[in-house]
This record gives sequence, structure tokens and C-alpha cells, in this order.
Amino acid sequence: MSEPPFENIGSTPSGKEPSQARMAQGVSAAASLVQQAALIVGDISDNMGIVLTTALLFANPDRSELVVDIEALVSALLTARTTGRVASAATWLQDWARDEGLAFILRQPPDTANLVPVLSRSVVGQVLPRAVEIRDLTMSGEPEPLGLRHLMFALAERQAAQWPPLKDGGHPSSERLAALRALIVARTRRTPLKDEDVAAWQALVAEGPSTAPPPPPAERTPLLSDSPATVDELGRKPLADALAARLVRLQRDEAASAQPKAVMVHLHGPWGSGKSSLVRFLEDTLTAQDPPWLVVEFNAWRNARVKPPWWNMLTEFKRALDRRLPWWRRRWLDLRWAWVSPSVENVYMVAGGLLALAAAAFAGSTITGVIEKWQGTLGGIITATGVAISFLRAPMLGGRRAAESFDALRTDSFRPFITLFDMLVTECPCPVLIVLDDLDRCDAGTVTDLLEGIQTLFRGQPVVFLAVADRYWITASFAQRFSLFEDGGDKARPVGDLFLDKMFQVSVTIPALPVAVKRAYLGRLLGAAETDLPEEARLPETAVRHEEIQAAIAAAPEEQRPALRAQAVARLSTAAADKVVEHRLLRWVSYIEPNPRGMKRLVNAIGMTQARSLLEGRVVDFDAIVLWTILELRWPRAAAAITADPALIDAEGQGPETLQAAWRDPLFQKIAGELDEVQVRALIGTADEDEDGEDAGAAA
Repeated sequence: MSEPPFENIGSTPSGKEPSQARMAQGVSAAASLVQQAALIVGDISDNMGIVLTTALLFANPDRSELVVDIEALVSALLTARTTGRVASAATWLQDWARDEGLAFILRQPPDTANLVPVLSRSVVGQVLPRAVEIRDLTMSGEPEPLGLRHLMFALAERQAAQWPPLKDGGHPSSERLAALRALIVARTRRTPLKDEDVAAWQALVAEGPSTAPPPPPAERTPLLSDSPATVDELGRKPLADALAARLVRLQRDEAASAQPKAVMVHLHGPWGSGKSSLVRFLEDTLTAQDPPWLVVEFNAWRNARVKPPWWNMLTEFKRALDRRLPWWRRRWLDLRWAWVSPSVENVYMVAGGLLALAAAAFAGSTITGVIEKWQGTLGGIITATGVAISFLRAPMLGGRRAAESFDALRTDSFRPFITLFDMLVTECPCPVLIVLDDLDRCDAGTVTDLLEGIQTLFRGQPVVFLAVADRYWITASFAQRFSLFEDGGDKARPVGDLFLDKMFQVSVTIPALPVAVKRAYLGRLLGAAETDLPEEARLPETAVRHEEIQAAIAAAPEEQRPALRAQAVARLSTAAADKVVEHRLLRWVSYIEPNPRGMKRLVNAIGMTQARSLLEGRVVDFDAIVLWTILELRWPRAAAAITADPALIDAEGQGPETLQAAWRDPLFQKIAGELDEVQVRALIGTADEDEDGEDAGAAA
């Protein structure tokens, strides 16, 4: 029998396996570690869970923590048993080590007493996200749990110095790790999983770059993808971070209130302005919170054929939540979900699961004992019962047919939706963001039905809804839906604008790009050489008010200003900054709507307008920001007309009908009278550009 490719396993260097006592002591630590991994990657395979547990035996004690790093994971794979379910992929690593003649020296099992198990930064920030990326690239169909082959390939891409040391000294060479990656792909081709894309695996080990000389710059412009950006090349992340900080505070306040309500947020921008990229950065920030938020991505356009439109939103919510829950809570949620369904087959599935538990209990076992001993079997019984009945009869809850038959099967057809939503929120261990994407590709009926449904059915839970759509698409949809109410109404505030005003607590507009950012980004697209990063700068702690922040940025060298703007946006998104804004609003109290909701919405809007103006690199007076924000919130059509032609702010009674109607309002006259064309141009970013292409107002 061949020698194992390692030494120093167990409590002594003799090669003995860890004792049962030591394994028993690590049960609680193992459960914690698996949960940490699941929060990052979602579902994990049984094999992955075993390897994570084994990795604790090779973890690195660091003060009060037991750190599972790359070396510990590799060690766990090297020591996996060569029989049983875990052997399928772990043996590939062991075979590679033997074929290469490598003998690794592994750590001694640590004393786990009073140590908190944690995954290392490299595992959390690099290995696990890369493993998820590999899984998503190589698997089609329904999402699959993260497996050992995905983990091993990600580990084989890391630096050799992070692996266990070799008996002969040093670490595996990069060539040997490349051979391991090739072996993983070759073994995967022999034994692919269901829906596994072998060609995608092969692409991961494609040949290196060609040695032929590169073509001239004009001929090597790359073919660019329209997918959301993962690298912040346009300075969107600071705005995403500022929005995230505001959402965290709003959600926390709602969750703590006696009557919590949903938080409705609108992200405005025309097609192609980068809304999806900003949402991606927002998701990254929220999932890095403590606890990590659950982000549910719902594409309204792709699901527009299913009526009612919020039906698939609930099923997407459940899928995302399933990835966060342990197996027993998923099974329990499945039963409760099925119980709410009007379809007979779901009742059968619930009954089958309950009968299985009752039979086991009758045989003399406790429910806890049944779950511990027969977790896989019970889950299989419950699932198989539901699948079999569903196959023989109609689809279960979640399909289009079931959704469209709800009205016919229920007297109170909306109550099940509310029950399902409340159940999902209650089961979720963290705050929830539901992203409603591509609303501005849907027809008017889908837009209004979805948003109205959320407002009326799901407003009783502290969930954040983010509607990603062009503002005018939403207002036009409501205007079309309620066209009968347009006649004789307020021409300055059409019915579509009123719905937008009442529906969202926070509205965010995608900022325009400063010319310098445009030039740098275009240069990168065309393959221009990167410039050195500027020396890091810090915004003075004394800069709190808007004017102080602008002055500090203006006094800094040009190359340091982008970093200072990002810091300024973060500072202005705090609760302390909102208090400053509220205090300064006292000057304009006669212009503000006399209700708490309107005042909160105004404070949020001012904060986001400040952030946008700073990121666009514009010098704007704070009072002008306040006045313009009030005007834009109350008379959005008039503001749109002035944005198109800033000279209209000084031309009372001129312009389109909506602007003329606004001028007849005495309050509009007062607010507009406080502004002039120069201020408006600075606010909306239409200042003339100088001969160098930089905005005249971009001193900061």
C-alpha cells in the first residue's frame, strides 16, 4: 500500500488519526464554521461540510480565534478518507501528490478549548468567492451546492506559499499546481455531474497567452460586455456605500418601531447609465454587514408573463433564503410553504412528512433523535413524496398555473401571499433587500401591479425594496393606468408624479461622470497604460458641513480629489450628518411639507443630492441644494423642464404647460425666486466646459 502524501497527522507525529475525544470537542466549532461558509456561498455539499469540519484539526490558533486558512483546507483534503462519499474528489488531490512525489508536513491538531473558529480573510475574500464563480461558470440549470472540485480548483489557483510546506523544504511549484488544475479538469471530464459544462472546465485551463507581438492600439480595442461591472472604474462604489449606510439605518429604525413598515427606494437613471453596476456594488456592501444582508434579485421583465407579478418575487425570495438556512430549517420552511398552497398535492406532501415523523416517533425514537439519525432519509421521504405527487398531478405552488389559479381557489385571494411573505421574513435571520430590476422594460400594467402589490400586501415587514428604473417610465405607467384622473387635475403635479412621490422614501439618481473620469475610463477601454495611483489623502476631521467639505477638496491636489470625494460621501451618509441637515433646514421650514414622512424624505433626498454633486465634482451652494431638492420632489415635471433649459428658472410663465402650471403656485414662485440660472447649471451639471474639457464648475 502506498504511503500517504503527508506527515505529522494527529496528536503525535506517528501518523495516527485524531482521537474521537478531540473530534467530539470540535462538534460545536464545526457547526459554527459550516454556517460561516454557508453565509458566503449558500448551499454546500455534504463533502464540503466534512472537509470544513476536518480543517479544524489543522487550523491556526491566533489569540482567541481558531483560524481555518488555505493551509488547513488543503490539509483536510489531503487527509480525507479514500473510501466513502467524500473520496470522489479529494482523492484527486492525493493522487496528484503521490504522482508528483510530494510529501507535505501538516500542522499538529490545536487545542480548541475557548477558541472561536473563523475562516481566514483569504478564504472568505478569495477562495470561497472564486469557488462559487467556478461553480457558476461550469454548471447550468438549477443552482447546485458548492462541491469539492470547485474548492480544490480555487485552492490550486492560490500562491504555493499558502499551502502546507513540503518535507523536502519549500512549497509546490506553480508548474505542479498547474498540473493539479489540469488533473481536476481531466477527472471532471470522466465523471461530470448533472448539468456540468465540461467545455467550461476546459476553458479554465486554456493555453497561456500567445508570444506573438500585440497589434497596434487602434486594432486591439476589446469587445466589451454589457454586464454589470464588478470593478469600480467609474467611481460608483462611494455612492453605493452611502446608499447602503442610509438603508441600514432606515431598516434598523423600521425593525425597532412598534409598527414596522417596508422601506421603498427608487434608483433612477436612463438605460445604460450604470444602474445595475451600482446595484452590484450596493449588494457587495450590504452582504459585508454584520449580519450579512440577504439580497434577493428579482428581474421584473423576465417574470412579466406570470400574473400576479409579485408571485415569482416570492419564489425568488424563498430560493435566496434557502441558501442561508440549515437543512432542517429548509425542510420545515418547505412544509409550511406547502401548507399555504391551495393545491391538493402540497397537502399530501405535508401529510407525508408528518406521517414519516409520527411513524419514527411511534417506533420509540424522539423527534430530535429521528432528525439526527435520519436527516437525509427523512428529507428524501418528504421531498420524494411531494415530487411524486406533483409529477402525477398538477404543478405545486410556485408555477405559473398555480399562481394564476389563486383567485379561483381562494375567497381571500391575497391572504396567502401576505402569509407567505410574512413567513419568509420571520424565518430570515438578517435584514432583506429585494431588488426589482428592469422595471423600465415592463409594460405599464406590470409596473403598476408590482409596485401597488408591494405597497398594499407587503408593507407590514421591515424589508427594503429597491426599484431600479427610469423615473419617467414609472410615472408614465401610473399616468396610463389612471388616465381618467388626469382631466381636471393639477397640471403641475400629474397623477403619475403623485404616485412616485407617495411610494418611495428615498430616491437616488445615477450621477453624471466628470470629464476626467470619462477620459480615464475611455483610455482603459482602448488599452492605454495605467498611471500610478496617487498618494492616499484623508479628509480633515473638522470638515463636517457641506461648504467645509467642498473647501477641503478644492485645496487638495487634483489627483487626490477622487479619494477625498469618496470619503466625503461616506461622511455625509451618517446619522450625525443628517442631524446637521435637519438643523439647517429650519431656515426653509415654511417651504417644507408639514408632515414627518415628507420631512424624512426631504432629508434623505438632500443627502443623496449632496453625494451626487460631490461625486460629479461640482461646487454647489448648500442652500441651492435644499431649494432645488424641494422643487424637484414637489414639481418633478417642472424640474425636468428647467433641467432641459436652465434659463427657464428666470423666465416666469414660459416653457411647457407643466412648468407654466407650477408658476401659478405661490410656493413654487418663492422657491424658484431663490434660485438663478447659474445655480441650476451647477446643480444639474450643465456648466460650460473649458478648453481642456474639464467642467468650469469642477474645482472640487
